[in-house]
Amino acid sequence: MDPKIVIRRAAENEEYYFDLPHALEEADKDAITVYDVEEVMIKGKINQKNPSKNRYRLRYKDIQIVVELVNCEVNIITVMREDRRDNYGKNL
Repeated sequence: MDPKIVIRRAAENEEYYFDLPHALEEADKDAITVYDVEEVMIKGKINQKNPSKNRYRLRYKDIQIVVELVNCEVNIITVMREDRRDNYGKNL
């Protein structure tokens, strides 16, 4: 199944997980809410893929998130505002 569809459906059904404490810490630093994350999952575009790890970076407005798909389960790895994205490098 298309990863974008899996990610969108997970947001619509609130069936996703913040896999690492890191994601929550980064969300707090950048004042990103759960609503913001869901909006990126639903409306965002995949702008980077790492198929070997099943990781995808999505962007909507000034927010980017990295998700990992494991058996069609969506795990939020990290979140960031656009102005901080370069701190995360190019590798997912």
